[in-house]
Amino acid sequence: MNLITRYRLWTISRRAAPDAKFLNMMDARFLSKRAMSYAMRLSASLAALVLSLGLGTSAYAYSSDDITPDHPLYPIRTAVETVEETVAVTPALKQAVQTKMVQRRLREVQVLEAKHPQLQDRPEGQLLKRVEGVLKDGLQNKEAPIEIKQKAAAAINDTDLSRLRPLQRLRLERIKSRLQPKERDDAQDELPKR
Repeated sequence: MNLITRYRLWTISRRAAPDAKFLNMMDARFLSKRAMSYAMRLSASLAALVLSLGLGTSAYAYSSDDITPDHPLYPIRTAVETVEETVAVTPALKQAVQTKMVQRRLREVQVLEAKHPQLQDRPEGQLLKRVEGVLKDGLQNKEAPIEIKQKAAAAINDTDLSRLRPLQRLRLERIKSRLQPKERDDAQDELPKR
């Protein structure tokens, strides 16, 4: 590059030098944008972490046989089951889901009896055996899931739950609440078939 061109570029660069206020303002803008970008990345990663933990916990609570009415994850399991029942739109699918839920209640009762063998001599153990018998008979006789649920809930209602210990009462009330048919299930069963 020749000497004249170098001189002209040097003079232009001296005139184009921004003042200190402008440089400070641009630094502040870039820093705020950088901080906002960092905050967005942090919040996105935290949201992804919470979502993955929530989905993992829900999947575990839904699929594990160890989640019984006395387990802390049981409310999550019931919420996922409620969503599954709600999503079933055709009568055949709804019937299959309800039958699966009755089988799950039977499995829950069996797991409770296996976990707590000391219950056999107590009133709650005898009640669990009665509920287990009602559920088994209903499934073997291929009764409608609504009828099985009603019979099992009636077996629990016939017992005075106030005499039981608080933990046992909680277990049985949770089983009973999952066995009682909802009003919308009853109303859908009464609809005429097309």
